[in-house]
Amino acid sequence: MLFSRDFYSSNQQKLQQFPFLNNNSKEPILNLGKVKFGILINLVGSIQTEQNSEDTLANDLTQAYLNTFLIHCKRYFKDEKKQHLLSNDSLSFRFKQLIEEQYLEIHNVSEYAAMLNSSEKQLSSATKKELGVSPKELIYNRIILEAKRLVLYTNYSFQEIAFFLSYSDASHFAKFFKRKTGFSPGNFREDGKKYL
Repeated sequence: MLFSRDFYSSNQQKLQQFPFLNNNSKEPILNLGKVKFGILINLVGSIQTEQNSEDTLANDLTQAYLNTFLIHCKRYFKDEKKQHLLSNDSLSFRFKQLIEEQYLEIHNVSEYAAMLNSSEKQLSSATKKELGVSPKELIYNRIILEAKRLVLYTNYSFQEIAFFLSYSDASHFAKFFKRKTGFSPGNFREDGKKYL
């Protein structure tokens, strides 16, 4: 499901209330039973119906169904992930939050470590222990997630996407994208839905 922060936030709700969007779990995937999954699928169907409607209240209903969908996800996430959530004051959690705020401008670990009043070694130790990956991988994973979204769901040129993600050179961005996904940005845009 793809929606913008502005679309959701326009109903005065905050996306930060949902722990799965903050991704503070070591295991972000939920394996839902038939009943819980059925509830979510029905809500997706209701959202699709409103998206195809020309009624003047369709947008309001879409927001309401989306909010209901996210609240159900929050309930399921909390039920299944209680033992796996990072503490909100842990170094790894604060680092992930900072990546969300800064990944468009800051790509190197040392700057994040300084902002967290930590050394690179401490940060690396914390993320490897709690999340199983290095700080650099967390940064790159967030950048590549946004890059995939921009390549697949917008008409921006690859030069524009590279600039948006703070790459001064489109060829450098293209090499990074291929290294992380196995596909060039062009191939991913052409056949991207096959790779998701």
